[in-house]
Amino acid sequence: MQMTRISVPVTVAEREMLQLSAQKEMRHPRDQARYLLRRAMGLSENQQVEVISKKQNGAGVRQDLASAVP
Repeated sequence: MQMTRISVPVTVAEREMLQLSAQKEMRHPRDQARYLLRRAMGLSENQQVEVISKKQNGAGVRQDLASAVP
């Protein structure tokens, strides 16, 4: 599975809340942020995401990306 890294600026208070949430759920803060983002997008832990990407000639290509959150 190919992954892309993104950066999200957060306040000190938000970072502390993420850290506490991650500790409570026994996850690394990075994994907790990913879990929260997926949940906000309405994706379940093992739900696959279908991505339609365009080729240069305009033809659509389907890619099914399986993602699991620890």
